Amino acid sequence: MASPASLRRRLAQLLDEHRKLLQAAFEATPLWRGIVHEARRRCGKPTCHCVEGKPHVSTILSDRSASRQRNLALPGKTLEHFRTMTEAYRQVRRKRARIAVLQREMLEIFDALEAARREGALKRYGGELPSRR
Repeated sequence: MASPASLRRRLAQLLDEHRKLLQAAFEATPLWRGIVHEARRRCGKPTCHCVEGKPHVSTILSDRSASRQRNLALPGKTLEHFRTMTEAYRQVRRKRARIAVLQREMLEIFDALEAARREGALKRYGGELPSRR
């Protein structure tokens, strides 16, 4: 078991990281649940170049904001806005996942510090309550 001093140092490090990650909750930038990606498709016309293995390329928003996923073709101006919002959404989700891991580790350290303090009390009093005088 690590010493209480090293546990407290680690807890302080985790707390600093936790504070930094929580800043994402206070930001006001818009988020969009989805992914912007390129799709390659064949149209099926017998005389089109896509039949020869050169598919049509379009940028698509895989929109997951509603109950069902939709794939939408995006025009040029809208593309960058949605790319920014979907990337921001992924960053927020990554930070949230990291916060969950940090909180579990912080609770483990907290429990270890509590156990060390109880053990210190047992050593101090020899496991017995002080007598009344």
